[in-house]
Amino acid sequence: DLASWEGLRDVSRKLGDWRNCGVCCARLGSLCRDEQRAAAFWEEAGLVLLEHTDAHEDAEIALERALKRSPRRAVAFDKLFRRVRERKDHDRLLHLIEQRLQVSESDAELTKMYWERARALRSKGEAAAALRALGDVMLLEPDHVGALALEGEIRIARGELDLAAPPLARLASLDSAPVQQRLVSGLAAADLYDKKLGQPEKAVAVLVRLHEAGLCTQQVRERLARSAAAVGSWAEAARILEELMVERETSEGRIEAANLALVIYRDKLALPARAEAAVRQLLEEQPDHAEALALALGTPLSAELRAKAIPAAREVVLQRLAQEPFDPVRVEVLGQIADARGELALRAAALGVLVALGDEREALQAELGELLARAEHVPQAVLDASGIAEIAHPEDSGPVSELMVRLADAVGEALGPSLKTEGVGKRDRIEAHDDPLRRAVASWMGALGFESDFDLYVTQRDALRVRGIAAERPTLVVGSAIAAPFDAATRAAVAREIFALRCGTTLVLHHDSHTVASVAIAASNAADVSLPEPKFAVYREIARAMDKALSRKLRRAISEICQKAKEAGQDPVRWAVAAQHSIDRMAAIAAGAPAAVLDQIAGPPGSPGRKAARSNDRARHLLAFVLSPAYVALRDRFGMGVG
Repeated sequence: DLASWEGLRDVSRKLGDWRNCGVCCARLGSLCRDEQRAAAFWEEAGLVLLEHTDAHEDAEIALERALKRSPRRAVAFDKLFRRVRERKDHDRLLHLIEQRLQVSESDAELTKMYWERARALRSKGEAAAALRALGDVMLLEPDHVGALALEGEIRIARGELDLAAPPLARLASLDSAPVQQRLVSGLAAADLYDKKLGQPEKAVAVLVRLHEAGLCTQQVRERLARSAAAVGSWAEAARILEELMVERETSEGRIEAANLALVIYRDKLALPARAEAAVRQLLEEQPDHAEALALALGTPLSAELRAKAIPAAREVVLQRLAQEPFDPVRVEVLGQIADARGELALRAAALGVLVALGDEREALQAELGELLARAEHVPQAVLDASGIAEIAHPEDSGPVSELMVRLADAVGEALGPSLKTEGVGKRDRIEAHDDPLRRAVASWMGALGFESDFDLYVTQRDALRVRGIAAERPTLVVGSAIAAPFDAATRAAVAREIFALRCGTTLVLHHDSHTVASVAIAASNAADVSLPEPKFAVYREIARAMDKALSRKLRRAISEICQKAKEAGQDPVRWAVAAQHSIDRMAAIAAGAPAAVLDQIAGPPGSPGRKAARSNDRARHLLAFVLSPAYVALRDRFGMGVG
């Protein structure tokens, strides 16, 4: 009877004999004539077997019998439903759902069943039926998160993109939806509108709602910035870019975002002053950013920004131009900075380099002319030994340099130039001290430290010729077309030759580095300081010439210097290159116009040499020097600075 089975059930429960307990509950369900009590016994049997034994198939049978006697039992249905859904037995699950729909009374449960039916149908591949089930869900709950997401997924799979985007967009706007779900759906909707449906304005609307809801991740911001720009929502695009310029992980990414924001404020919105944050970010990431500096210099941004950014940019620009002077954009930036800081001499140097690089803007050339007109073209001061050393290239020093000073007269005798090679004599010498040409040359002789008198000759061989001759008295030979006052090119040529006479490097002006090195090595060997014979084609000819030119007295005098050079291991070829750079520096200081010196080094504009100037080591060193503070300082020391 029922009482006996109930007693046996209770004893089994106390003993933990769960299988027997479940059997007793099932027996009670079979014997009981009251449908509700029978359903309760079967439900109890199912729960005991499911939760305490591994007889799960028997448990499901028990739960099914409980529902057969009382279809509304919630616990039995829930346990059985979960088991079947977990097994992905979609047909049986749909059968359970249909049965439950017949007895469900609450909207919440009806919604759940329709939703589960849609999921099961979707899993079976019955997309149309699944969509109908989703329609039932949304009749009861229009903002059902799962239904909106599933509809979007199904319609995308069916190629119904115009119908997929709206539910995804709606889901993205729901405050009740999980954050990640909103983000995923919003991005998917934006992609559909923008890339597939050609409706970027709707993509912007979706992304803006996410942003306004505080869900604007970097990915959302990236998409929003692009979409906003695509539809001309410039203010929105700039606002998002200002966030991206801070949060992007790489400097390149931050610079890109800040630069786009700057361009939008400046060009699209015509509100350059609003770009201050972008300018600040750009100059923090890249102190010499050309567009940011141009805005900082030409727009009334905060004084604090200008005071901090412009000096920092100046230092960075100078450093980078020292490495790459053939960069017109950065040279122009330096000129703008110099103009803002009132550094007229530095601005003149920058404009001069731009002209040398081929800039033909009339306004630029006119301004350069005005600046140079404010400078003296004749040296006003005498440069002492320390000033000469400042002009010299860092490698233009050491025992080889000292040796060349001692050898200057002998080298001139052996290799020229000399009065003989220049074809001039007494009749060509200018004696009158009141001659304008002599006075012009005398100003440079005096400025470069020649205290003694000098000789000046005029040759008819080459009208524009300028040659320094190392002799007992410093001597200069000039062409018949050379006249005072000197133009920039003549100043460069005269100063170059006199500087070489002063430093004993005239040889460097008229011979290549192999010839110069051959002179140093031949002199050492002649002074009994043995050095290996170099494999230069010109060496033996140079050695013979030097052997004739070197007196015994001079050989003894240079012996110690040659020994120092040997011990130091100084490369005479490298020294010759450095000495040439020193001479070019002097020419640039004298000319005040680097284009005139570049013409002499690489050839006039349009010539093959000028076109290849970037690969010309002398040209590169020249322009780098002109764009350095040393150039401005040395022009000032000569009293030729831009006032």
